[in-house]
Amino acid sequence: MAKKIAICLLLIITAIPLAKAGGIFDRFTQRDGLISNQVFAILQDGKGRLWVAGDKGVAQLNGFSFSNFNLTSQLGEDLIVGLTLDHQQRVWAYSSTGKFFFYDGKTFQPFKLNNLISEKVGYTLVNNVCINQQGEILITTILGAPVLKISASKNQISEINVKTKGNRYFILNKGGNDFISGNLREKTKENVVFLSDSINLSIPLSGGSRVSKSHFLKLNNGNYLYAKDFELILFDEKGLIQRMFLEKTIEAIAEDADHNLWVGLNSGGVIKLQNGELKKRGSTSYLTSKSITDLYFDHAGNLWIGTAN
Repeated sequence: MAKKIAICLLLIITAIPLAKAGGIFDRFTQRDGLISNQVFAILQDGKGRLWVAGDKGVAQLNGFSFSNFNLTSQLGEDLIVGLTLDHQQRVWAYSSTGKFFFYDGKTFQPFKLNNLISEKVGYTLVNNVCINQQGEILITTILGAPVLKISASKNQISEINVKTKGNRYFILNKGGNDFISGNLREKTKENVVFLSDSINLSIPLSGGSRVSKSHFLKLNNGNYLYAKDFELILFDEKGLIQRMFLEKTIEAIAEDADHNLWVGLNSGGVIKLQNGELKKRGSTSYLTSKSITDLYFDHAGNLWIGTAN
């Protein structure tokens, strides 16, 4: 069976299954029952259910119908911008200012420490979220702030001291496959530092200090992919492997089962890089007029693409 590409438009949300051989499209919007025409994140849980985060809340897609969970009354002017799974396979949704909601099997419940988290995050805006094996929530921000560690069992919020030797950007591995990337406000060197119990690796970036999200993937072959602004960096535990510059800001990255890399751009569509190599030669572009918000491969190998237009 041919794999499909599904495209979710952000302003006019659309899901488009596109056969690999190229060509069958289905579209879903609010007219089809979706909660919102603005979408920011896509996730599939362990039961195969697809979840879509938008400005008003979260939608669950089952086949061609939607179950919607409206969180507007609890968000105010805030937006749901991300989705993640904990190690119990519970779905969590979170807002740009650090409001968290977890799915209890029937609806989304607000996290009991939301007010404290929002006070810490505030205007710095959430960049990345990871829920580790201990059930602790790790949060980094776009504008730069300490890494926050939230423990529900202890009703406690603490800060993780990231020692980057003056570097601005970091990737932190806190054990297993729990990774989180972020920015530090007061650092001056334009490098990204990969930190784990056994590694402290610094890789220079191209420079500049634009305010934007960073993106990180551990690839199937054990290498790592980092994206910031217009720059892609492929590296391993010994150092830099390849570097690539694109003409548009990078908004999302993903890898398929054949080791191809997919890069979503702001006002530049999607680029497919063959065989995990950062080379424009042999690459393929899709939806070149679209602004991409998310890329997600489901369990069947289908690609879901979120766009902003």
